[in-house]
Amino acid sequence: MAEDTVYLEAKCAHTKAVFYIKYYKGADGVWVLMEGCKYLPQGEKTGNSAININVSESRTSPRYACPYCGNKSYVQCGCGKLTCYSDQSELAYCAYCKTKSKINGSIENVTGSGGKGQ
Repeated sequence: MAEDTVYLEAKCAHTKAVFYIKYYKGADGVWVLMEGCKYLPQGEKTGNSAININVSESRTSPRYACPYCGNKSYVQCGCGKLTCYSDQSELAYCAYCKTKSKINGSIENVTGSGGKGQ
């Protein structure tokens, strides 16, 4: 069975708490941004995985949100880290390096650790 679940580490822009963005590969082969999890499920990991997701070809579940503040999007800072984002401003804050930057472009690909879904 192919790996069909990927977790990406991110931080909440408001609380600065770490959470995990879950992508699931649907039956049609398209990656779905499923949910934000406060904790990584037991047995799962993040890190040096070769699973790559083309974000422009993925879709988003209506239940996806940051588990701390409810933001419905995320951004990738120049430092390479992910932070939740509200879509309410052209400026985004990085909870990792604590910089505020103008959004310029879109995320094309993300890479995360994978495992077998439920």
